[in-house]
Amino acid sequence: MKTRKFVSILTLVLAVLIIAGSCATQKRIVKDSEEFYGIWINEEYKGSTPPLKKNVFNPDGTWEYFRKEASPWETDIEILEGGWIRDFFGTYTIEDKWTDSDGNVWYKVDLLFGIKKEYTNTYYLLMRISDSNKIMEYMEDRIRYGEKIEPKSTKYRIYYRQE
Repeated sequence: MKTRKFVSILTLVLAVLIIAGSCATQKRIVKDSEEFYGIWINEEYKGSTPPLKKNVFNPDGTWEYFRKEASPWETDIEILEGGWIRDFFGTYTIEDKWTDSDGNVWYKVDLLFGIKKEYTNTYYLLMRISDSNKIMEYMEDRIRYGEKIEPKSTKYRIYYRQE
């Protein structure tokens, strides 16, 4: 009888530890309202190759990047409404969120990055959404989060909310 009770308690303790451990290591995808959800555009943007001029962050944890310019050798691309070409896609997780004393909302976001149908890399974004919720700036890196937003950096991006 003591052995059965001991095995039952041990099984219960192990189950609780496994569940607690998996919860502690899971990244969170927030599915309710977040400031960065929506469509962000900068048609003047020339900061990358190709210049990614439109970002879409969806509440379901997916995102897409679009551009307008097609290269002459690209023959199998789909041009969407408004001349947009879907270039990259993936999923994201929110690692941290806070609001600064100016009312800007900050995020640390991990992007799982895909090209065509394959996932290739993870990017780490330090993101700032303006207090007006109309400007999104971020620093992107393949290794770690940035420590501050640096507009002169090649890793800096800026977009404006599409109304």
